[in-house]
Amino acid sequence: MDGIIIVNKPSGYTSHTIVSKIRKALNIKKVGHTGTLDPLATGVLPILLGSGTRLSKYLINHDKEYIATIKLGVKTDTADIEGNIIETADIPTLSEEQIKTVLKSFEGIQYQKPPMYSAIKVNGKKLYEYARKGETIDVQDRKIEIYNIELLKYEAEFIEIKVDCSKGTYIRSLCEDIAKKLGTIGTMAKLQRTQVGIFKLKEALEMDDIEDNKKIQDKLITAEELFKNNDLLIFDKNYIGYDINLWMSNSKIKNKKSTFSNYQYTLKSRIIPKFAKVKKKNLVLKEDESIGTVQIADDVVAMIASLAATEVDGVSAMAGNITNELMSKVGVKSLTKGVKVEVSEKNVKVDLAVTMEYGYNIPATCQAVQQKVKNAIENMTGLTCSDVNIRIAGVNMKKDK
Repeated sequence: MDGIIIVNKPSGYTSHTIVSKIRKALNIKKVGHTGTLDPLATGVLPILLGSGTRLSKYLINHDKEYIATIKLGVKTDTADIEGNIIETADIPTLSEEQIKTVLKSFEGIQYQKPPMYSAIKVNGKKLYEYARKGETIDVQDRKIEIYNIELLKYEAEFIEIKVDCSKGTYIRSLCEDIAKKLGTIGTMAKLQRTQVGIFKLKEALEMDDIEDNKKIQDKLITAEELFKNNDLLIFDKNYIGYDINLWMSNSKIKNKKSTFSNYQYTLKSRIIPKFAKVKKKNLVLKEDESIGTVQIADDVVAMIASLAATEVDGVSAMAGNITNELMSKVGVKSLTKGVKVEVSEKNVKVDLAVTMEYGYNIPATCQAVQQKVKNAIENMTGLTCSDVNIRIAGVNMKKDK
């Protein structure tokens, strides 16, 4: 069994323990994970199986989404509720608006100091090894980005938040920093990871499911699916002709120094993870001081372009669409795949990559697509669509049944 499954890690288990349990349940030697979760935390944990473990380096830079609960008035040595209480403080009277204002101030690029109880290595030792001995190490602040943070609930001394952030963000440290800015102290009481890259909690297997082979197979994302669908990985086009299965295979090849080794090097150096989150832009369509503003996100413009293009006879699909089977496993909506939009002031430029149906006149079909996309964007948004550029990425050959 080779590929990736997503597991909903329960509280009380380390990520390593989950890997061990899955290795035993599936009787597979090679099992790994990406994105460690603390024992207290629950939620999305990507598990790599068999030759899928070779994908780990391409899957580590995911953005993440969390739901966390902060307990105000208490500080612990581990920055979470499981640690020893080292300080208590009064909690000021807070309104939801005050909390929302403070949360908003944490959005954007910033530098965060990792907690001492973390797995970051300094001089060959993990920080928590120093912490357990009572030693404090000066750790350099790390660059992170909080894309969005919102208040979900405020009750008594507990604040529940939803955080959308970059790789390397320590939610425990964030909880302490939020409490400090609210005029008190705090610690993380609960943590649930709801998303890692495209992998969502609703698609995850429960621990009780890992011995159910049918459920595993239904949720398994094979390495081949990851490689063949460029929604997930981008290939250097000069090397796309090599056999993906060759690299994923464990079989021995006589001339390792030529084809296999070169190809393996090519994959390591030229496959780029496509999980980095791009901050969405909003364009003001209408502004009226007496009523308010109307804004539209640029990916909505891309969606309009995609839907309009695929309505034209002769267009099979937008390039880069993943299979329905894979979409059902990871819950990806691919309406904007194959579309790039540039929005400035009231002007829109669109680049489309489409797959054509065999037998249609390409210039005539492209002209129809250009007009259809231009009309759809201008009629729905009021923006001016100055450019619609089309690239034919493939031809769909209809097969006789």
